[in-house]
Amino acid sequence: MIRAYCAGDAKRVLVQEAQAAEAAEFAWCFDEMAGYSLVDDKTGEVLGVFSYQAEVNGGEKKALCYALFSKNSGRKMLEAVRFLQKEIGVKMKELGVDCVMMTVKKGFEPGVRLALALGFKAKGVCPAFYKGIDYQIFERSRI
Repeated sequence: MIRAYCAGDAKRVLVQEAQAAEAAEFAWCFDEMAGYSLVDDKTGEVLGVFSYQAEVNGGEKKALCYALFSKNSGRKMLEAVRFLQKEIGVKMKELGVDCVMMTVKKGFEPGVRLALALGFKAKGVCPAFYKGIDYQIFERSRI
């Protein structure tokens, strides 16, 4: 089930090893933003969190997308993807932004698949973005 994000949800996500360092360092950021949580309705396990934040950079208003998903999310990801495909467009209009950006650690295929499934397009690479690691940049424009 998708529900509103509750404080501490990001710290409850059992992330994949490739996301562990970032999740440990930045999970608290989700508590500062409104967002959503994917929760297993039978066990109550938080399987993922997703949020966005608008920012103005050089006069251009964009939104940044943040996501952490559990290595146990499996088929439940379909529910999240279906919801977020629509919700991102709604939020873009609500926030008054023309594009949303998302970064994914280079080579982290589950993150790439998620970005593409949500309608993002690859826009390039940000070298040494986090701890000297390259990240792919994805962007979704308003339709």
